[in-house]
Amino acid sequence: MILQSKNQFIFCTWMGYENRQIRDELQANVPAKVTIDNYTQFAPLVAVYVLDACQMTPRCTLGQQLAVTAVSVAIQETVVTTLKTTTHIQRPDHSAHNSFPSGHTTMAFVGAELLSQEYAGSCPWIAILGYVVAAATGFLRMYNNRHWLTDVVAGAGLGILNVRLAYWLCAYVRKKHSTHPHRCA
Repeated sequence: MILQSKNQFIFCTWMGYENRQIRDELQANVPAKVTIDNYTQFAPLVAVYVLDACQMTPRCTLGQQLAVTAVSVAIQETVVTTLKTTTHIQRPDHSAHNSFPSGHTTMAFVGAELLSQEYAGSCPWIAILGYVVAAATGFLRMYNNRHWLTDVVAGAGLGILNVRLAYWLCAYVRKKHSTHPHRCA
């Protein structure tokens, strides 16, 4: 990492200290690892399609949802893999140098943001529940000593941004190639 100023150095030193403090607090009395985060990362995304099957009214058609999901996941995989291989941040448990950002958290927030975009207008509690599950996934990644706080926060932000970019890209492509209106903007 190239630091351009003394302030950047101070911030990085402070953030590293905070990461270690949070890890140490979480690891102080851990009776056992919890593996549910391997599944909760997909729960908000699955909920989008379960709600469709339950005939709730989404913002977009099923085809548009599938397109946005595919674009979001493609962006997510590309960005996360690139960052993991270029940053070489060591995991808190010292198992590998691919900690940043948390892929589990990114995927969970991709699903939560899709859930929010599709159902927040008709049922805000569904969107809130999606974000709670996504945040719990990030917390469990830290609890299991697999990620630092900075990995989880970056993953959350990336997940949300990926979905917003995917909606924008899909709307742009539809607008360019279609003459009739669509329900999803």
